[in-house]
Amino acid sequence: MQVAKISLFAAAGLLLTGGVTFAQQREPMAAPLPVEEVVVVAPYLVTEKAVEKRPGKMQVLSVSVQRAVSYKGLDLSRQGDISEFEKRIRNAAREGCVDLERMYRDYQPITSRTECTRMAIRDGLGKMEDVITASTTG
Repeated sequence: MQVAKISLFAAAGLLLTGGVTFAQQREPMAAPLPVEEVVVVAPYLVTEKAVEKRPGKMQVLSVSVQRAVSYKGLDLSRQGDISEFEKRIRNAAREGCVDLERMYRDYQPITSRTECTRMAIRDGLGKMEDVITASTTG
């Protein structure tokens, strides 16, 4: 009787172990798809609004927002699609800088919206050039 119980436990253990092994066997996961976007960074400098004159006591804050700009579905060997990508970058830069002004309206801006937009566009277009170069050489 004792041998029968041990055999029963051993058989149950084999079944459980085999079940775990079986459960761990899966289809290989597909490789993640490449992300077809660049991130445009809109930089902005602000300082506290002066309630009273305190020379040298104002803290300057460097803040930024990031906007993902997709180029999925664009053929970057075609000038029309490159122009569309550039338009998306310019729009994201403008929107990011407007959002920064709104978020930090209680602060005194050091960077103007125009400067913020110009720097964000330059950042985005540089990344766009890198993507185009990689897509034509790769």
